[in-house]
Amino acid sequence: MQTAREERLQKLALAYRDVEWLGTRWYWNVFLFITVGVLIEWTDLPILILTIPAVFLGSDFRYQLKKRKILDGYLSNAQVRRQFLLRIGCHVLLYAVLTVVIIQTIDRPFWQMLVTIFAILTPLYFISEWIIRRDGKRDPDYISDVEVARFVRQKGTSQWNTYSSDKHV
Repeated sequence: MQTAREERLQKLALAYRDVEWLGTRWYWNVFLFITVGVLIEWTDLPILILTIPAVFLGSDFRYQLKKRKILDGYLSNAQVRRQFLLRIGCHVLLYAVLTVVIIQTIDRPFWQMLVTIFAILTPLYFISEWIIRRDGKRDPDYISDVEVARFVRQKGTSQWNTYSSDKHV
């Protein structure tokens, strides 16, 4: 017999595995980076590097929508909406800051751009994660996205080939 937390973790992991293809399959990341690199070389538009965070934002948004639907059965509507808007708001803020930093440093050497990105985004990321975790403590069975991703990596995707999160929602 599963506890409510284990059941929720299983459903979120299935949703993550089904929707978050950039987080579970490394070859899609490689394909994305190679494609963007080739497009940048062909078109001589380094601003195309902004498509990478846009794709990650879109991929995560799909998972967050599915997560919201799953959590509707466990939490109140206000809690689900607050968690969803907080997570999406933090991601949009981080990606917007990343976009501004890339645009401002696009003419500099790559290492300077990278150092600037890490110097600005790292504290923002940790602050946003702290806020999300603090909000999650209101729910005794709170499961973070990091915990779901760790569970998926630990479990592996090969064991779930016959399952789909659509059956469990």
